Amino acid sequence: MLCAVVAVGLQIAVNYLNDYADGVRGTDARRGSDAAGPRRLVASGIDPSRVLLAAAVAALAACSAGLVAVVITGRWWLIALGATCLLAGWGYTNGRHPYGYRGLGELAAFVFFGLVPALGTQYALSGSITVTGVAGSVICGLLSVSVMMVNNLRDLEDDAAHGKRTLMVRIGSGKGKCWCMRALGWAAGLTVVFAMPLSVYAGLLDLLIVLPAEVDRERSCTEYGICDDWSWGNADWMSLAAFVFIAGCVAIATRAVAAVRHDQWRRALPLCSVTSLVAAGAFVLNACQVGFMV
Repeated sequence: MLCAVVAVGLQIAVNYLNDYADGVRGTDARRGSDAAGPRRLVASGIDPSRVLLAAAVAALAACSAGLVAVVITGRWWLIALGATCLLAGWGYTNGRHPYGYRGLGELAAFVFFGLVPALGTQYALSGSITVTGVAGSVICGLLSVSVMMVNNLRDLEDDAAHGKRTLMVRIGSGKGKCWCMRALGWAAGLTVVFAMPLSVYAGLLDLLIVLPAEVDRERSCTEYGICDDWSWGNADWMSLAAFVFIAGCVAIATRAVAAVRHDQWRRALPLCSVTSLVAAGAFVLNACQVGFMV
């Protein structure tokens, strides 16, 4: 829970800082139409100091939760990692040389919204990093990158007009859409491979084989009063749930790809976000299943 507060708090803080910086610089001044997405806080007339205060509150909540987690685990070097995340969040669109204005936003999103929170959480909880953890962090990073790409593709013309040289501005809309769709495809593919190990396939196959036979047995039991010891509790429901989440991840990612292909940014953005949540759910179920087997 503490790790979740850290990750969510930093995400909120960075979003507010981005809104603050773009508003102060005038980047968001012309945004607000349906094509450009929702109007930003500072650009809509809200006092920039209030937006900055909201960012500070979110960052403070993240830091507080992080310090508690460090005290509990005794892994003090995580403080340095947290400080690096804060500096990266500030430097995205703030300061004299914001790297978000130089096409490095996607790289930062991959590292600080993918690798760092996922692997940091795993290490804080278990003291080790696994192949599955690395795969999960890469998936988180790819989906975070896809969200940023959708935002920057939507704002491409305005960003270019205001000198915000995002990666999408640098490579253009055509290549940007291809990269975004590939990121979604890679994330979905990695989820299928790493969030669904052979044990899940075996459990699901067993469930599909046993269920029809059990239905026939129950009918016979009802008719003749003879039952065996099989129980519905023996079914590997965790495997089935994991499969449903993984299939959902692939389906939603496919819809997100279609939305990106047709420039439907308002639709693509929530689909990318939901894909992240569903993929995370698949990995949680996988972790629970491994824990139960142990």
